[in-house]
Amino acid sequence: MLKFRNSLWAVTIALVSLTGMAVAQPQMMNVTPTVSVPSPRPLPLRGTEVPGGEGDNVSLATSTSTVAAEENLPVVVEENLLTVFAPNKSMDQVAAALIDSINANNYSFVRQQAIDSRLVPTAWEAKSVRIIYFCNFAMMNRALALDPRSAEMLPCRVTLLETAQGIEMIAVNPAWVSQRLANPVLHQDCLKLKRDFMTIMQEASQ
Repeated sequence: MLKFRNSLWAVTIALVSLTGMAVAQPQMMNVTPTVSVPSPRPLPLRGTEVPGGEGDNVSLATSTSTVAAEENLPVVVEENLLTVFAPNKSMDQVAAALIDSINANNYSFVRQQAIDSRLVPTAWEAKSVRIIYFCNFAMMNRALALDPRSAEMLPCRVTLLETAQGIEMIAVNPAWVSQRLANPVLHQDCLKLKRDFMTIMQEASQ
């Protein structure tokens, strides 16, 4: 095949030389293929939908609510613990005063136990650390309806720690919990619960 092409080209040159015609030597075409690359779609704004074909509309309602929850939380960062000290009082005195204050503030006393209750024989239980549980059941139902994760702080409880100077009352700050859960609606309820915790413990310290 190569010999045939060379012979054909030789014949063409010969004819050109006889007739005086100008013939350009054939050249290989240099064709660069064109690839169409679609430009990337811009990221959607918060609260919008991603444009696209069928099945491509992704609602951002869930992520938007999460972002809004984080942005609407108070600037003040809550402490994780609430503490009130009752000087020169015994464990039994503070426990009894705390239960009275619980009932007086529209809460119900649930139970009290040593911190290691049911983990060791009763005779071996720690006498210096006691936990008192209480609850307002209407508030508990509302909190669980607003956010099931609030179960981690329910029922309410105060830990009593005996020291040489008196009794330290310690509670997990419910407003810290709701702030960590990034739920602004629950946070409002937990701010009230925080105030109730402080009122109950302060009354028991008197």
